Amino acid sequence: SSHFATDEHANYSYLAHIVASSVDGPRGDAVQSALLADDSENIMLLCDKCHRLIDRVAPAFYTTEKLRTMRARNAAAVKRLLDSLQDPPAEPIMLIGNVTGQPHYYSKRNVEDAMLNAGLRPSRDMPEYFCYNGYALHNPHSAVYWGALFESLSTDIPRLKALLNGSSRGQARPHLAVFPVHSTSVLMLGGRLIGDTAGVSVFQFHRDRVAGNQGGQWAWPDAPEPSSDKYQLEVLKDFSGVGEACLLVSLTFDITHDRLTTQCFEGGELKLPTLRLTADRFGTDVIRHPKDLDLFGAKFDEAILMLQDQWKVPQIHLFVGAPAAACFRVGQKMQARNQATYICHETDRGIGSPFMQTIKISSTAVSGPSGEPIAL
Repeated sequence: SSHFATDEHANYSYLAHIVASSVDGPRGDAVQSALLADDSENIMLLCDKCHRLIDRVAPAFYTTEKLRTMRARNAAAVKRLLDSLQDPPAEPIMLIGNVTGQPHYYSKRNVEDAMLNAGLRPSRDMPEYFCYNGYALHNPHSAVYWGALFESLSTDIPRLKALLNGSSRGQARPHLAVFPVHSTSVLMLGGRLIGDTAGVSVFQFHRDRVAGNQGGQWAWPDAPEPSSDKYQLEVLKDFSGVGEACLLVSLTFDITHDRLTTQCFEGGELKLPTLRLTADRFGTDVIRHPKDLDLFGAKFDEAILMLQDQWKVPQIHLFVGAPAAACFRVGQKMQARNQATYICHETDRGIGSPFMQTIKISSTAVSGPSGEPIAL
C-alpha cells in the first residue's frame, strides 16, 4: 500500500502485542501486560487490515490463546521453509493426463509441500509437463487417442532429452521429482524415457488422503516401512523355448487369466511362459512408503533378469494393474540398451473387462495401434 505521509509504495506491517502492553488494551491483563510488554514471544507481525480486525473489530473472537496458536503455526511454517534451503534442489516433473475422463487438478502448494516433506527443495516455480493430453477423450485403445498423444510426444521427447542431458539448462542433469497420474501405458513410457539412473524421486498420488493436508494427496502417508518380502515373483508357466513371454504385475487387483489376450491364454490354459509379480495384498493403497518403490523395483529387476537374461525372450507381453508410481517404476526398469520389445496392455472399460494391446516399447522406438514408430 501507500504510506500516507510520504506516498511511497511498500509492504507495511505492524508489530502488535498479543497481550496488550496496557491493562486497558485488547487482551490486557493486570499482571501479564507489564511482564510481557517487551517479550518477543508476545509480538505478532500484522498487516494494517488484520491489525484493525484483531484489535478493534473482533477483539473478543481473537483471544490470547487463538493468537498464540496462530503465531506458533506461522513461526513453524517460516522455520520449515528456511530450513528447506539446506535441502537439495529438485525439478518437479508432471506426468499428468486425462484418466477416465477426469483431468487431474494440479496444486502448486501440494506439490511444493510434498517435496519439502521428502527433503527436496523445488528448483522451479512451475513444473515441466510431459505427455499432457488435457481434456482429450481418454481411450487408450483408440488410434485417435494415441495419434494426438504421439503428436505431442514428437516435441516432448526432444524436450525431455534436453532436460536429462542438461543442454536445456546449460548445466548438469537436475534431480527430478516426478508426479505421475496418467494411463498405465503412458506412465510406463514416461518411466522408460526418464530411466532409473540416480536423481529421480517418484511420488505416489494417494486418493484416500484429504487434499487439504500438508502435501495433500501427494504426501507420503505416515506408514511403517514395508517388510523386505512384501513383493513376490512366481513362475506360472515355465519357459519352453518360444520367443515370447508374459509378465503380470498384480498389485491393485488380481489379473485373472481369462482377462489376458488369446495370444497368452486360451482354452483354459496359459499359452506362453508367464511370470507373476504381486504383493502381500491387493489394493489401490499398496504403495504407501517410498521404500515400497525400491522393493518393488528390485523384484521387477528379478523378473527382467529371468525374462531377458535366462529365457532370452525378445518380446514380452506386459499386463499391469498397479498404482501410478509403480507403473512409472516399471518403465524405469526397462533396459534401454539391451531391451526386449514390451507389448503393453490395458483393460477395456468396465469392471472385469479384458486387457487389450496399446503400445509397443522397444529399445529404440515406441509405436501405437497404427504401427507408426516414434524414435526414443
